Amino acid sequence: MLIRLKTPVPTPPSHLLGWMILFGIAAGALLIEPYLKPFDSITVALLISILVGNLISSKYTGRSAWYYSEKHLLAIATMLLGFGMDLSKALNLPPQYWVYIILSVAFALGSAHLIMRASTMSLRWTMGAGQAICGNSAIAAAAPVVGATSTEIGVSVATVNLLGTLGIIIFPILATHFGLSEEASALLFGSVLQSVGHVAGAGQALGSDVLSVALLVKMVRILWLGPTVLFMGWVIAHMNAQTPSRNQVSKGRASRILSVIPWYVWGFLISSLLVSTGFIPPILIGFMKYAGKYLLLLAMTGIGLGINIRQLLSAGPAAGMGGTLIFMLQTLLIILLLTQWA
Repeated sequence: MLIRLKTPVPTPPSHLLGWMILFGIAAGALLIEPYLKPFDSITVALLISILVGNLISSKYTGRSAWYYSEKHLLAIATMLLGFGMDLSKALNLPPQYWVYIILSVAFALGSAHLIMRASTMSLRWTMGAGQAICGNSAIAAAAPVVGATSTEIGVSVATVNLLGTLGIIIFPILATHFGLSEEASALLFGSVLQSVGHVAGAGQALGSDVLSVALLVKMVRILWLGPTVLFMGWVIAHMNAQTPSRNQVSKGRASRILSVIPWYVWGFLISSLLVSTGFIPPILIGFMKYAGKYLLLLAMTGIGLGINIRQLLSAGPAAGMGGTLIFMLQTLLIILLLTQWA
């Protein structure tokens, strides 16, 4: 069910042990993350929570805490992630960079619907968003809007993170093989690799100049998260709209689109605009960014605890192949553009 603007965040369930399991896994993932590089804490927590969740009875009452985390903490985390989006950075990017970014984002979203047309609409959206924009955060933002299940979220996160991790190793090799300049290499890394961590890992391999430009490209690409989720909401509203008459549809379309967009998406957009004004103290921005990061970790842990391994294994191979093909074609498209037009 979609979170609507009028829906408040309810009081958290009071099941202490359920919350202790949730926080314990998240804290454990943070502690062991430094020893499992290049995997981040979210990927580690997701893997651990899937295993733990399947060892506990499906009738366990503490699952109410995990469901709350999956649904409501995820929404709050996504809103707070907007504090890491400085829209003014877009002004520092040359116009031709925007072409590569927009093509990469549009291609990933579009190809997900073509390549994975045998999958559910919600899985196509989450996989496409993760590939197109910023991995886990994009999947988390898109999931409630498109009604994705825990299994679909888990498959998307696992696929995108695995491909991004491989990209850290493969992309510097591709850049060297195709004789890309430092600027072109940075464009490739920033416009295709999924998370900031993946971009940083690949960029560092070719030097600080490539790294700094690649991260700037990545930051501007992340700015498309808000508009993309808004577009998803518009599509969902359009698909679900009742059409008793053309006049009624015309009058009600705007209100349906506004109501279907979750409140946290508006919060994300507002927070990113506030950051861009420069009126918010840096210490407050930093606090909100870290709060969003750790709430996202808790939400992903809750999602993992609710995933059924049998369902994950049955959905995983086909979705993984689809995600891999999207990633490969997206990479080839940008390399072709860079070698022919750059």
